[in-house]
Amino acid sequence: MTKNSARKKAARAYQAAHPGTTFPDALRAVSESATSTPTAPPARAGKRRPSITGIDPQTKAAAIDALTAIARSARSDGSQVDFADTLADILVVVAANMGSVEGLLRGRPTSWEADLIHRLITGAAAEEDLPARRTEPVRVPLDIDEEWDRFGLVDLAQEAFDEINGRMLEVDDESGESDALADEQLAVDELEDSDRAAYISAFTASARQIAQEHGPHRGHHQLIPR
Repeated sequence: MTKNSARKKAARAYQAAHPGTTFPDALRAVSESATSTPTAPPARAGKRRPSITGIDPQTKAAAIDALTAIARSARSDGSQVDFADTLADILVVVAANMGSVEGLLRGRPTSWEADLIHRLITGAAAEEDLPARRTEPVRVPLDIDEEWDRFGLVDLAQEAFDEINGRMLEVDDESGESDALADEQLAVDELEDSDRAAYISAFTASARQIAQEHGPHRGHHQLIPR
């Protein structure tokens, strides 16, 4: 069964379940259902997500536990580990993941604590060396819906859809002409889907090329079109 015929069959079934619904409305309903965003899966265990309401007490407690365990660690000869060096190294990596020392301290950059942390990190690693210390991928977000709206393509597709929809209202829902018009609407949808996929592919290829040319670690990046 082709994609078009499957959608048409689903639209007919929708009409049967919702008496009084026109075929165009049924077609639109099943199309929107097919493209709805699924519920996001739960976060992976062991990796806490950033809080949007301040510092999460559980995350802070976990950090304290981890740092305390490091401080209590010992070398093979029984001597205590160099906690200061390890803490400085951890802060360097965190700053790298945040993009810069300034990015790490943006919450209150003029405090005396921020000044000390800034000096500690820049004393342990040069600012230009931070990108190589990242443990998280560089994310390059792409909001395809926003881009489509910015280019005016959302309105263009809607105008085409509405024009066909107006013609469908003038013919018998069960006629061959109605089916042909439904195919036209599906063609508009499929053309837009194809164009969006091509745009995402081109964006991804361009971002990867830039990352390979300028990134400290080739391939150490993540692209997130949505």
